[in-house]
Amino acid sequence: MANLTIDDKFNKACQCISIWHPVYISFYSMISRKALPDKEEYNDVTMRLNLMTDSYAVLEYNNSFIEKISAESLATLICIELNRLLLQHCTKRAGSPVDLHYIASNISANDPSLKIYLNLNNDSQSIIPKLPSVDILKAIKPDYDSKEDNFLERNFKILLSAMKDESFSGEGLDSNGSDSKGSDSKGSEAKSSQNGESNSGNDSEEESDLEKEKQAISDHFSPKQAKRNTQGWGENDMIKEQIKKIVNETPASSWGNISSDFVFKIMSANVHVIDPKAVLRKAIATAFSENMNFTRLRPNRKYQGKYLGWLPGQRHEQKHNILIATDVSGSMSDDDVALAFSCVNDFLRNGTSVSYCTWDVTCGPIKPTRYPSKQYNLSGKGGTDPRCVLEKIKLENLKYDLIVFITDCQFIFERPLNAKKIFFIRTETGDKAPDWALGNITMNDIKNMKNK
Repeated sequence: MANLTIDDKFNKACQCISIWHPVYISFYSMISRKALPDKEEYNDVTMRLNLMTDSYAVLEYNNSFIEKISAESLATLICIELNRLLLQHCTKRAGSPVDLHYIASNISANDPSLKIYLNLNNDSQSIIPKLPSVDILKAIKPDYDSKEDNFLERNFKILLSAMKDESFSGEGLDSNGSDSKGSDSKGSEAKSSQNGESNSGNDSEEESDLEKEKQAISDHFSPKQAKRNTQGWGENDMIKEQIKKIVNETPASSWGNISSDFVFKIMSANVHVIDPKAVLRKAIATAFSENMNFTRLRPNRKYQGKYLGWLPGQRHEQKHNILIATDVSGSMSDDDVALAFSCVNDFLRNGTSVSYCTWDVTCGPIKPTRYPSKQYNLSGKGGTDPRCVLEKIKLENLKYDLIVFITDCQFIFERPLNAKKIFFIRTETGDKAPDWALGNITMNDIKNMKNK
């Protein structure tokens, strides 16, 4: 350990991670690392994530702490800190009491597959007992299930209820289920004395370094470090959405050696909760007309100075045109289509100009309607090609501020020029909507909106 610089240790740790858990490297690229200043106020800090000072996460560490641990241990700690980030532990304030919250986070963020880094080195294998373990929780709650219950909130609740129990002594919390510091130090003294008799001075020095590393790891996960190591945790919506985006875009095959149970925990913590009503309302409300009107309520940007107040400015026309294009290729039921029209009509009561058409491989006539319609006559039942609608609009020289496709999305639709004006309402059994679209909701979302 003494032969490696801080940067060398981080480089070696990243090399280990890239071999055994390469997916973590993509997450590691989201954060930056920063050595804390050599000041008294940072002496007690080991390693922590800070989300409050920048728009990205910062891995802060104390140089003296990194000097005490090996590159294999550093790789393990980096992955645990990244797990805190992926499980959204750091993007919210730590609960109270903070020491129990920190212990619950330690246990939840430690994936058993991370032991592989410590198994790379014979000396490092003895550090494994110093890592957070569910044994503490199993001692409190015998029926504790590591797969079903090992979540931050549940762990915190179990620890909190145990601390309120007068019969609970709290033994083991300070050492993550291993022996107490006193007994550990006595054992190390005995070991060192034996080594002094039988081994050389170099062996006793290596033993001393290993004991220092064990103590550093134990101190890092100690509840005494909770206040220091959670100081940079807090609500940061920007980082939270970045994490959700990269987690949901990670292919299932890329998680590699990470246990399936832990991948499920990560995916569960980063589920996009979407309000379909808000999506549809936003799509319709943000559609604006390309036609411009003169108004004296807005200054003229082109002619200012002495003409200010004399020449009116311009603004978009408040009324906009929407086209509702219904797929009648045969895979859409009449009831689903009628229900979708009815739901869209609920958002069109402000005098918006609406037109509708039906299509399969060809587009039928585009009929303007002044008021929301209650009945629609469907015809067609053939193939599916949504490009025919755009060709019809271009042929007739029409302009629409929003095009709503009601379809099963069972087609290949390349990104058109007006992609951000297209919204999809798709059937429950339909395919995925194109990624380039303004938005999409399902018929199941429509039914839920109508039932509320």
